This record gives sequence, C-alpha cells and structure tokens, in this order.
Amino acid sequence: MGTENLSYLMAANVEEEYIASRYLSLFGAAVKGLLFFAFHYYIISLCLSILTDHSFKAISKIQLFVIASILIEKLILFLVFAMSGFTTAISFLSLGPVSTYITDDSFVIFFFNQLTIATAATIFIQYKVLSKWEVEGKRMLLAKIIAVQIFFALVTAGISILPLYDYISKVVGL
Repeated sequence: MGTENLSYLMAANVEEEYIASRYLSLFGAAVKGLLFFAFHYYIISLCLSILTDHSFKAISKIQLFVIASILIEKLILFLVFAMSGFTTAISFLSLGPVSTYITDDSFVIFFFNQLTIATAATIFIQYKVLSKWEVEGKRMLLAKIIAVQIFFALVTAGISILPLYDYISKVVGL
C-alpha cells in the first residue's frame, strides 16, 4: 500500500529498479514512523510541559498511552485498507469525510481529517491524567490541550496542501 506509483517499473520489466524503489519506500516508511514517534513523544510533551508547568518526564510517560491509542487507530485503518485493497488520503475515522460534503477546500478537508477518534482519545487521556495534578484551572488545562491539538492539526493541514513532490523534484532534478 502506498507504492502504487511504482507499478510502472514492474510493467516496464526493470526489476532491479523496482526492487530498489520498494526498499527505498520501506526505508522512507521506517523514517516516517520514527519521526511520527519522536514528534508525539518529544514535541507534544515539550509543548504541554511548557503550557502546563508540569515536568517533561511526567508528560512524556502520558504520551506513551497517547501513542498507543494513535497506533490502534492506524492499525484499524491498515486492516480496513488491506482488506478492501485500496487506500485514501482521508481517514474514515476522522471528520475529513464529513468535511468533503461541506467544502472542496483541501486545507479544510485535511484539517478536519486530523480530528480523529484518536485525537479525542488523546485529549481525554491527557486531560484525565493532567487534571489530577492540576490544583486549579481545569478548564484552562482542557483549553490548552485542545489548543495544542488544533494547532498541530492546522500545521499538518498546511503541510499537506504543499506540493512537496514538485519541490523535491526541482531540488533533485527529476
């Protein structure tokens, strides 16, 4: 899944290039997974640590549960896509499909696509644990957690609409 654009190499009977492309795709997926983990473990923990005045170490432990909930959602998506035989850029576990009925704007669709069941679970997990440590201002804590989620959903939507393939092609010279 995700390497459909390499099929022309197999059809052109250039097996070595096809195999090399598949290995590079696997390497890219591994790097993407490591960056995904690092982002959720370090960057989100750092943001929440700064916003809530709780220790980075304590929040990073909470993030392990958050990452587990996100991975469960990713596993469900993978299983459904593997059984159906196709993938989409929009998750059916998000508000992305609903937003396609409202607008054709890619930014809005990708923003709502980031608001998933795992996002709700993330907010719940972070709030449930951090609110036990919070003496006052539990509503403010909830607002900060939601603000972090919305901010990074906006950033991800912004990155998603960039023509990165065109930029990389111009740099590499393809």
